[in-house]
Amino acid sequence: MSRTLDRALGEFTEMPTVAGDPIVESGSNSDGEWTRWADGSQRCSKSLSVGPWSANASASTIWTYPASFSEAPVSGATIGSSSPHIYNASVNNSTATQEIVYAGGSNGATGSVRVVANGYWK
Repeated sequence: MSRTLDRALGEFTEMPTVAGDPIVESGSNSDGEWTRWADGSQRCSKSLSVGPWSANASASTIWTYPASFSEAPVSGATIGSSSPHIYNASVNNSTATQEIVYAGGSNGATGSVRVVANGYWK
């Protein structure tokens, strides 16, 4: 991240950037984290705990985005657990998505899924 700080005013004289794109806003709440860029793009993410599972069980939960999108975003996930899993996200609208995680294999397994949604805030 690059930035220039005016020490006398305690303010940035240039907007903070990541890979050259200015960040307009970022933050977090109980629904996850978000970052908004000046070009209108936005990324939201959250770690969800899953399990414990019985063999070949499935679960579904609604993830409300920590910041709304202007239209339905594209979402995906990174699986971070020891049991075999299949992940599916069906995007419902600009404020929430239904995240479906299927687990197979061992009884009592637990794990985590890092969900991410990319789209536009303006």
